Amino acid sequence: MRDRTKNKTKLAIPLFIIGIMILSTFGVMIGGLSSDTEVLKYHNFIFKKSNNGYVFNANGQQYYILESPLNVEKFYTEYPIDFLQDINTKKIYLDVSNEKDIEYSGKIYTNLKGKINLDLSCVQGAESERCANLPIKNCSEEQDSIIIIFDSTENKTSIYNNGCMSFYGTKTYLEGVSDTFVMITTGVFNGK
Repeated sequence: MRDRTKNKTKLAIPLFIIGIMILSTFGVMIGGLSSDTEVLKYHNFIFKKSNNGYVFNANGQQYYILESPLNVEKFYTEYPIDFLQDINTKKIYLDVSNEKDIEYSGKIYTNLKGKINLDLSCVQGAESERCANLPIKNCSEEQDSIIIIFDSTENKTSIYNNGCMSFYGTKTYLEGVSDTFVMITTGVFNGK
């Protein structure tokens, strides 16, 4: 009787281990099949598709953009060379005066606050309640900082003048240039 119990114990342990191995193999296979996360490598950065956009890491931090970097790269030309040079040396303010276009400034602010010299502001003449505790900036007198302004219009254009980087255009255009700004300031286009 004792030998029979020993034999059953000797047989049970290997069967248990084999069972775990088989189940884990199926788990990996099933998990691998159900994992349909899109992954793109772009300028030495890995972009992973998330629920409503793409996530990437730069300098040990995680960032979020709405569109694929392949779609966003076309908006890079909307940024003038002198603006690209100035963002490294000047404080950047994101205009939140306009309620209908606050989402673009909000996305940049959420991604980059504390990582670059960035803050929220309102333009002179704004009458929004949220502007009561924010700095008021004026494009004509800005020298040591840059104000980024988003404005929904039918025609797209970008103007960098007197310390203001203004983007006018459709939702798709404004989302594209705001995604591009996140990618510019995190070094994606430099391939860092």
